[in-house]
Amino acid sequence: MPALTLVADQRSFERNIDKGVWQRYVLDEQQHKAQASIGAAVGNGTAADVDRALDGFAANEALAGALNLPDVTASVAAMRSAASASKKLQAAPAAERAYNAKQQKARALYDRRADNYRLSVPTSGL
Repeated sequence: MPALTLVADQRSFERNIDKGVWQRYVLDEQQHKAQASIGAAVGNGTAADVDRALDGFAANEALAGALNLPDVTASVAAMRSAASASKKLQAAPAAERAYNAKQQKARALYDRRADNYRLSVPTSGL
């Protein structure tokens, strides 16, 4: 494990970030966790639950801009759009909400582990 260092200024912090590792972490781990949380919120949560999941992921946007990582910025924008659509899905009847929640959670898992699903579509059985 790399050593932890306390830095006094933001620029010094940003210069020491391994951009590739950070971007991969955000686009793999954090994005899929947020997608699964939004999917769960569609099934049995509230608009505030969707906002919490989105806000946690969107917190990466400022650093992505400072590091000039447009893929992360685009991913945050796409997540905002998905979160807005998910709030609309929450107004649907319970059966439809449950279906949409399962679809979103399955898609998040599929995207995270796409190499395990080369020959199948994970949402086809739902």
